[in-house]
Amino acid sequence: MFVAVFFLLIRRDRAYFVPMILIIYSNINGLLDWEDFALKGVVKFQDYGLILTILVLFFGLLRHKNSSIQALAIPKGEFLYRLIVGYWLYYFILFLYSILIQGDVEWPIKMSRTFFYGLAIYLVIDVLRISPVEFFGKIVNSLKYFTLFFGILYISYNIGGLDVYPKGEHETFLVADIGEVKRNFSGFPTFTFYFLIFFIHQLLTASNGRVLSFLGALLMAACIVLTLTRGAILAMVVISLITIFYRIPNAMSLRRSAIFGLAALLLVPLLLQYGQGHLEVLTLRFGEFFDAGSATESGNFLVRATEFSTIVSNVFDFNPLFGFGFTNVAELGYQSSLIHGGSADNGFSNIIGVTGFLGLLIFCVMMTSWIVVNIRLQSLRCESYSKVNFIFILYIFISFFNGSSMSYMHTYGLFMAYDLVAFAYFSNRQRTIAGVLNSGNKFQLKI
Repeated sequence: MFVAVFFLLIRRDRAYFVPMILIIYSNINGLLDWEDFALKGVVKFQDYGLILTILVLFFGLLRHKNSSIQALAIPKGEFLYRLIVGYWLYYFILFLYSILIQGDVEWPIKMSRTFFYGLAIYLVIDVLRISPVEFFGKIVNSLKYFTLFFGILYISYNIGGLDVYPKGEHETFLVADIGEVKRNFSGFPTFTFYFLIFFIHQLLTASNGRVLSFLGALLMAACIVLTLTRGAILAMVVISLITIFYRIPNAMSLRRSAIFGLAALLLVPLLLQYGQGHLEVLTLRFGEFFDAGSATESGNFLVRATEFSTIVSNVFDFNPLFGFGFTNVAELGYQSSLIHGGSADNGFSNIIGVTGFLGLLIFCVMMTSWIVVNIRLQSLRCESYSKVNFIFILYIFISFFNGSSMSYMHTYGLFMAYDLVAFAYFSNRQRTIAGVLNSGNKFQLKI
């Protein structure tokens, strides 16, 4: 079904290669496992997304070489673009460095694959370069409906017991008088937080599609609550408030917020009836903060703090500049919660462990540059996606304290590429218009 849908979409427009690859990276959002359709245990299912990216980029280069189409918005002069190139150059150097210290090629390939999924950003830049708003709209629109579909499946799994995820539950809680409450991460919709921001923004600003935006926002919020993850729920509250109050609220947005807030409260009885077990588990999990006296004294925080300290200590001992690279750290004599030197529970320690403090510096400078480009794009007032993307950047940094998934470029590269290309596109267009007007004025003066 997945292949058939995208076969039809790609025949209409090659821009749909982007959502197809991003969904492959999510194992079709948990409906498949890494080993499904694997090739001799070497090429995992997600790796097909990387292979497809490389093939599309290669044939795209051939197509552009034999084409007279001008690259209207390839932003090679932008500092952010240079940083992205430098980021990938550093990763390739790190890969060679890993081969040297590991003594073979197999482990560096295995450990680096997830990091190199982010090469899809070059495909996004190529797709968006002619008309960024139009093509980004197609990509986001398709991802929106896929995310809603995956969200419905995720809720059906958690509330209705629909067993569709081969990886199964990550953890099971036994609740008195209710039974088992399962906790699953593999089926959590990849772009949940982006579309939570997107739907709230649409709800407060758009004149059409308010019902879909309201239901979509509720669906995304329900998926976040069903992860039973305290950090994700707190991040949802913070991000939702930032989205509502990012701009100076006007009477219309405040009125809509109040109306839809009351409508959401009317759904509380449904939550009490069908999600009572999840609410009890959440009450117990949040109660740990009060029992410990503060969030920083809770067991989960102390475990993550210890892991962070261990990773930083290991990197300082081994190589503070480059970290462990894409290696199996156990074979180098170090202990880690993962096979490589990073972390699944913190984005900063994940970057430090694998790429060292130099890698963290490059990442932070690149993200800061993205914020600058995004703000400059918003100031042009030519489109609205950048407002959503700005809040999503804030979420990326917040998420680093709760997990490492957003430290991989394939999770945010689509939105970074859009801001970069859209800014180059509209800046060039404004400069061209200004140049034409100025030349016209000079001509009139000569007459």
